[in-house]
Amino acid sequence: MRQHGGSYFERRLHRRFFARSLRVEKLESRVLMNVDWRNPVDNLDVNNDLVISPLDALLVINDLNLMRRPELPRTRNPTEPFLDVTGDQRVSPLDVLTIINHLYLEGRVLAHASHDGHLLGLARSAQAGVE
Repeated sequence: MRQHGGSYFERRLHRRFFARSLRVEKLESRVLMNVDWRNPVDNLDVNNDLVISPLDALLVINDLNLMRRPELPRTRNPTEPFLDVTGDQRVSPLDVLTIINHLYLEGRVLAHASHDGHLLGLARSAQAGVE
């Protein structure tokens, strides 16, 4: 195998001949989904008060009643609530339903826990009376 240690001119010629040329390629356009209208911490917390409550559903209902827009703008004023619960860039009844379902399920879990706690307390007091 031939060594390329020749003169400066030969080395340059070799590099130029075997070097890869730079090419400019057109890339496809990319569109990122803007989820600015969705709370990044908890998508169900519309008013960002760190609590999921009926008020969150009411804020979305009020916006639906105003019928301001079919789709949300690309940017959100920081004073406005996070109206897009589902992340589809729209305010829709599905956003409200998602919050209401969560509140319903959370209420059932709390009711079940308090019911079990009440029974557990009765069992303890009955056991204490027997002893």
